[in-house]
Amino acid sequence: MALVEFATALELDPLSANAYEGRGAVYALLGDLHQALSDFNKAIDLDPDMALAYSDRGMTYVDLGRLEQALPDLNRAIELDGELLNAYFYRGLAHYYSGNWDDSEADFTHIIEHDPTRASAYSARRLVFLETEDFRKSQSGFRTSYRARAQ
Repeated sequence: MALVEFATALELDPLSANAYEGRGAVYALLGDLHQALSDFNKAIDLDPDMALAYSDRGMTYVDLGRLEQALPDLNRAIELDGELLNAYFYRGLAHYYSGNWDDSEADFTHIIEHDPTRASAYSARRLVFLETEDFRKSQSGFRTSYRARAQ
């Protein structure tokens, strides 16, 4: 149904960056990542300052394992809108998958500082602690993550 709604929006306004970004997000949720990328690219072409389109395209690149393309998009999204915590999360994942432990930890910590109830950030940061063999932080992170989920 959502794809039909976005198709209608694009018929009415074929230059709507928001409609392309929204449709791209639906395609990403449906697992059609290449179509999602196409729509995110179009949204960015139409509105080069659309933080959400950069964030979503960066997240899609992470999902595809294209980390070298993900990082510039996620950096740009954060530059445009520092409140996009999903951009920090996926940038943290990209750093994690690249073995950049310090940068990964910093992104997950940023999320926790801004949204202490986001359990996924604690869990992801704990993985960084395990990778770096910082078991004391890992144990502390596990307890904090557990408390965040309980709230």
